[in-house]
Amino acid sequence: MATDQEGTRTDTIMLGTFDKSTKHISLMSIPRDTYITVTDANYAKMKAEYPQPGSQSMKINTVHHYGGSKYGVSMLKDEVERLTGIDIDFYVKVDFDAFRYIIDSIGGIEFYVPQDMQYSDPYQDLYIDLKQGNQVLNGEQAEHLLRYRSGYANADLGRIKVQQDFMK
Repeated sequence: MATDQEGTRTDTIMLGTFDKSTKHISLMSIPRDTYITVTDANYAKMKAEYPQPGSQSMKINTVHHYGGSKYGVSMLKDEVERLTGIDIDFYVKVDFDAFRYIIDSIGGIEFYVPQDMQYSDPYQDLYIDLKQGNQVLNGEQAEHLLRYRSGYANADLGRIKVQQDFMK
């Protein structure tokens, strides 16, 4: 899971599996706007931690937020397991600072940017300006690549494809 700038909503959720016998890795993205109905137990915890959720039905990216620092990760893990039917043994939670640090620490990532990407959101202090083509992206550029969503013909599905290609 990758959290948003506030560190509470999960901007990106991916589920990875590893088959020990074939050494094959699979990735499944869970769109951030996927509507779910959380369990009664998780909803009760949400109401105790963060009394705002008015309904058990919500976008999956808000589960972590409403669970707060006490329950957010475990509740999201639980809801992803229920949604997919896959038991999750381990998880990774990455925020923007950690993501940029990791990419910069390895000298960047070579990646083909599939289209020009330009976006401006002063509220989030987010200014994306990437050009199409093969290039080595530093941490900030890689973050911009993965956060970009406004210019894909197929909306969030285009973003998910780029995120999966980047992870591969």
